Amino acid sequence: MNSEYLICGDYNGRITVWEISERQAGGAAQGSATIFPQLRHVIDNSRIEKGIGRENEGNEVLVLQFWMNEDTREGQILVGGNNKNIQVYSIRNATLEKEMSGHLDSVTCMAIDGSLLFTGSDDCTIRQWELTLNTPSGLVGRHD
Repeated sequence: MNSEYLICGDYNGRITVWEISERQAGGAAQGSATIFPQLRHVIDNSRIEKGIGRENEGNEVLVLQFWMNEDTREGQILVGGNNKNIQVYSIRNATLEKEMSGHLDSVTCMAIDGSLLFTGSDDCTIRQWELTLNTPSGLVGRHD
Protein backbone atom coordinates (compact mmCIF):
# COMPACT_ATOMS: atom_id res chain seq x y z
CA MET A 1 0.00 0.00 0.00
CA ASN A 2 1.72 3.17 -1.22
CA SER A 3 -1.09 5.59 -0.47
CA GLU A 4 -1.35 8.24 2.20
CA TYR A 5 -4.60 8.66 4.10
CA LEU A 6 -6.36 11.21 6.25
CA ILE A 7 -8.75 9.51 8.69
CA CYS A 8 -11.40 11.58 10.48
CA GLY A 9 -14.00 10.69 13.11
CA ASP A 10 -16.98 12.60 14.43
CA TYR A 11 -19.43 12.70 17.32
CA ASN A 12 -22.12 11.03 15.18
CA GLY A 13 -20.09 7.84 14.83
CA ARG A 14 -18.87 8.34 11.26
CA ILE A 15 -15.32 7.72 10.13
CA THR A 16 -14.21 9.14 6.80
CA VAL A 17 -11.11 7.95 4.99
CA TRP A 18 -9.54 10.29 2.46
CA GLU A 19 -6.80 9.16 0.11
CA ILE A 20 -4.28 11.96 -0.34
CA SER A 21 -2.39 12.30 -3.60
CA GLU A 22 0.01 15.00 -4.67
CA ARG A 23 0.49 16.30 -8.20
CA GLN A 24 3.36 18.42 -9.37
CA ALA A 25 2.41 21.65 -11.05
CA GLY A 26 3.84 22.50 -14.45
CA GLY A 27 4.56 25.78 -16.21
CA ALA A 28 5.32 28.92 -14.19
CA ALA A 29 4.65 27.15 -10.90
CA GLN A 30 7.30 24.50 -11.60
CA GLY A 31 8.33 22.73 -8.41
CA SER A 32 5.12 23.40 -6.52
CA ALA A 33 2.58 20.71 -5.71
CA THR A 34 -1.15 20.56 -5.09
CA ILE A 35 -2.87 18.10 -2.76
CA PHE A 36 -5.90 16.27 -4.15
CA PRO A 37 -7.87 14.44 -1.43
CA GLN A 38 -10.35 11.85 -2.64
CA LEU A 39 -13.02 10.35 -0.43
CA ARG A 40 -12.27 6.64 -0.17
CA HIS A 41 -14.69 5.35 2.50
CA VAL A 42 -17.37 6.49 4.92
CA ILE A 43 -17.78 4.07 7.83
CA ASP A 44 -20.87 4.35 10.02
CA ASN A 45 -19.55 3.14 13.37
CA SER A 46 -22.94 3.91 14.98
CA ARG A 47 -24.34 0.78 13.31
CA ILE A 48 -22.24 -1.51 15.49
CA GLU A 49 -24.41 -4.15 17.16
CA LYS A 50 -24.39 -3.10 20.81
CA GLY A 51 -25.84 -6.20 22.43
CA ILE A 52 -27.77 -6.68 25.62
CA GLY A 53 -27.05 -4.07 28.28
CA ARG A 54 -25.24 -1.77 25.82
CA GLU A 55 -28.29 -0.18 24.15
CA ASN A 56 -27.72 3.23 25.78
CA GLU A 57 -24.06 3.56 24.85
CA GLY A 58 -23.12 6.45 22.61
CA ASN A 59 -21.65 6.53 19.13
CA GLU A 60 -19.04 9.28 19.46
CA VAL A 61 -15.66 8.59 17.90
CA LEU A 62 -13.13 9.99 20.38
CA VAL A 63 -9.84 8.52 19.16
CA LEU A 64 -8.44 6.96 15.96
CA GLN A 65 -5.19 5.20 15.15
CA PHE A 66 -3.80 3.62 12.00
CA TRP A 67 -1.84 0.38 12.29
CA MET A 68 -0.06 -1.54 9.56
CA ASN A 69 0.01 -5.27 10.22
CA GLU A 70 3.50 -6.11 8.99
CA ASP A 71 2.68 -9.84 8.76
CA THR A 72 -0.27 -9.40 6.39
CA ARG A 73 0.68 -5.96 4.96
CA GLU A 74 -2.90 -4.85 5.66
CA GLY A 75 -3.71 -1.44 7.11
CA GLN A 76 -6.23 -1.20 9.93
CA ILE A 77 -8.16 1.67 11.50
CA LEU A 78 -8.53 1.38 15.28
CA VAL A 79 -11.53 3.28 16.67
CA GLY A 80 -12.29 4.18 20.29
CA GLY A 81 -15.16 6.14 21.69
CA ASN A 82 -17.98 6.23 24.17
CA ASN A 83 -19.30 2.79 23.19
CA LYS A 84 -16.48 1.38 25.40
CA ASN A 85 -15.06 -1.07 22.85
CA ILE A 86 -12.35 -0.79 20.22
CA GLN A 87 -13.42 -1.46 16.65
CA VAL A 88 -10.88 -2.55 14.04
CA TYR A 89 -11.69 -1.80 10.38
CA SER A 90 -9.82 -2.70 7.20
CA ILE A 91 -8.58 0.45 5.50
CA ARG A 92 -8.74 -1.38 2.15
CA ASN A 93 -12.48 -2.16 2.13
CA ALA A 94 -13.85 -0.44 5.30
CA THR A 95 -15.21 -3.67 6.79
CA LEU A 96 -15.32 -4.32 10.51
CA GLU A 97 -12.71 -7.00 11.18
CA LYS A 98 -13.02 -7.31 14.95
CA GLU A 99 -14.14 -5.62 18.13
CA MET A 100 -12.12 -5.73 21.33
CA SER A 101 -13.77 -5.24 24.71
CA GLY A 102 -12.43 -4.69 28.20
CA HIS A 103 -12.99 -1.07 29.17
CA LEU A 104 -16.02 -0.15 31.27
CA ASP A 105 -16.29 3.45 30.02
CA SER A 106 -15.31 5.62 27.03
CA VAL A 107 -11.99 4.89 25.31
CA THR A 108 -10.31 8.29 25.08
CA CYS A 109 -6.70 7.69 24.02
CA MET A 110 -4.53 5.17 22.16
CA ALA A 111 -0.84 4.61 21.52
CA ILE A 112 0.84 1.90 19.46
CA ASP A 113 4.28 0.37 19.99
CA GLY A 114 4.98 -2.31 17.40
CA SER A 115 2.07 -4.74 17.66
CA LEU A 116 1.02 -3.54 21.11
CA LEU A 117 -1.89 -1.14 21.54
CA PHE A 118 -2.23 0.83 24.78
CA THR A 119 -5.62 2.41 25.52
CA GLY A 120 -6.80 4.81 28.19
CA SER A 121 -10.38 5.15 29.30
CA ASP A 122 -12.72 7.20 31.46
CA ASP A 123 -12.94 4.04 33.61
CA CYS A 124 -9.50 5.18 34.93
CA THR A 125 -7.64 2.19 33.47
CA ILE A 126 -4.87 1.74 30.96
CA ARG A 127 -5.05 -1.53 29.02
CA GLN A 128 -2.67 -3.30 26.69
CA TRP A 129 -3.72 -5.31 23.61
CA GLU A 130 -1.77 -7.62 21.31
CA LEU A 131 -2.90 -6.56 17.82
CA THR A 132 -1.56 -9.54 15.88
CA LEU A 133 -3.50 -11.90 18.15
CA ASN A 134 -6.47 -9.52 18.67
CA THR A 135 -6.43 -10.19 22.38
CA PRO A 136 -6.11 -8.12 25.53
CA SER A 137 -2.72 -8.51 27.19
CA GLY A 138 -3.99 -7.14 30.46
CA LEU A 139 -4.44 -4.19 32.71
CA VAL A 140 -1.40 -1.91 32.77
CA GLY A 141 -2.61 0.32 35.57
CA ARG A 142 -5.22 2.58 37.10
CA HIS A 143 -5.22 6.36 37.40
CA ASP A 144 -7.30 9.05 39.07
